Amino acid sequence: MDSQIKQRILEIQENIRNSKELGQQETVTMVAVSKTVDSDKIRETYNLGIRNFGENRVPVLEKKIEELGDLDISWHFIGHLQRNKAKKIVGKVAMIHAIDSIRLLETIDGICEKQGCQQAGLLQVNIGEDPNKFGFTEKELLDSLDQIGKFQHIKICGLMTILPYGCAAEENSYWFQRLSDLLNQAKAHPLAKDWIELSMGMSNDYQEAIQAGATMVRIGSAIYQA
Repeated sequence: MDSQIKQRILEIQENIRNSKELGQQETVTMVAVSKTVDSDKIRETYNLGIRNFGENRVPVLEKKIEELGDLDISWHFIGHLQRNKAKKIVGKVAMIHAIDSIRLLETIDGICEKQGCQQAGLLQVNIGEDPNKFGFTEKELLDSLDQIGKFQHIKICGLMTILPYGCAAEENSYWFQRLSDLLNQAKAHPLAKDWIELSMGMSNDYQEAIQAGATMVRIGSAIYQA
């Protein structure tokens, strides 16, 4: 067992506890971003008590699900999901973090209807309107709530964002707070009143994200140093 990974996880968990107190958060889920490591390393991390793992490529996720099928892992898909690949992961992951359009919602809903399942997901918000990123703008999200709320086979749990490319470290808290405020605005709509999740923050900024209201943080390099 890699003692360094164990020590890093303990440090991250302590940081999360401290940040939760500052942000008055009850629950924060750490998703271990395992895209840079193999299944053996994931198994090792699992044996340290971690249950939530994130992958961003469909073929790699499929392979790891098969190789680690004996473990009670909650898989999170955290990358851009192409509509033609959605069928390969719908119903197999605990959460799809980056539902970035109405068209993708329609695709996932249709797959779920055929499979007789329900899929949990988060709506990706392009909070800084970065042309290089996917997702709803703030206005698009608020204007689409009626439509989003009518899909019967998708359980939208909240919002997700990735900070704008080139964002200065001192700007992080501003963008995190903006997504938190957007969630509160959306929850005023009856179809979004139960949204509770905010997936934001990665290895370099997860503490700031939690203090702004994050309930899920996606941490890879701080665990695996890769």
